[in-house]
Amino acid sequence: DSSLTGAPRLTFLDTNGGTTEGHISFDVSNGYGISGGNVGIGTTAPGKALDVNGAIRFSDGHLITNSPNGALVLNAGPSTSTDGGIYFRSNDIIGDESNYTDRMVITKNGNVGIGTTNPDDALDVVGDIDATGCLQTDNSTVVGGTCTSDERLKMNINPLVSTLEKILKLRPVEYVWRPEFEDIHRREGGEIGLIAQEVEEVFPDMVVEKEDGYKRVRYGVSLTLRVIQAIKEFFGIYEEDKKEMKREIASLKEENAQIKEENKMIKSYICSKDPKASFCQK
Repeated sequence: DSSLTGAPRLTFLDTNGGTTEGHISFDVSNGYGISGGNVGIGTTAPGKALDVNGAIRFSDGHLITNSPNGALVLNAGPSTSTDGGIYFRSNDIIGDESNYTDRMVITKNGNVGIGTTNPDDALDVVGDIDATGCLQTDNSTVVGGTCTSDERLKMNINPLVSTLEKILKLRPVEYVWRPEFEDIHRREGGEIGLIAQEVEEVFPDMVVEKEDGYKRVRYGVSLTLRVIQAIKEFFGIYEEDKKEMKREIASLKEENAQIKEENKMIKSYICSKDPKASFCQK
């Protein structure tokens, strides 16, 4: 279009009186050829290789970035937006946008929701989780799953000791979350659990303090293993007590048999002296 000033353009206008609504523009301001310019759909000033002002629908196919340094960046809008986010939806009828199901969402604050569009935490899942690997926090604390535990990968292996005494110092409590701090604990109502400060005195490695200054307890496999060790120690004490009890019972039986024998000898002696005594007539 030689009538346009500035860089050369090839512009497709709609039939709405020759206005610029709904046009397609090839901006070749960065090079003298359509293949080397930016493509604008819904805009006459495309700032990228493809600049679309409006929604994009893929009826079939994929969106691919074919570059070692490529990336798919979806902007959820400014932080003041109330509904910004990335939504993954499904629909049995192609093209029907009125009857879809939200499967996953990444909200504007970075929370991921699966089965929910209103995730309260970094990852909020409504439904069952089937994991074939290991679930852990900070690459150190195992929460659950199938985790590597081969002896060949470990060193400085030592058994836990004196765990029962420490476990007995823990104080399980029931409590109600303070609503004025819901933005921190993200809970409501009553629960049961432990107090982080009390746990820290017994098992310091089970407590972490986050950037907000509040302490958190690592509920997970480490606590379960300590409970297992405490049970073993208690069972060991029980077995030792049982053995001691058996020894005491055996000793009492021996003493009782000795007393019976002595009583028998005393009775025999008395009856030899006084055959008419009442207990000698039996």
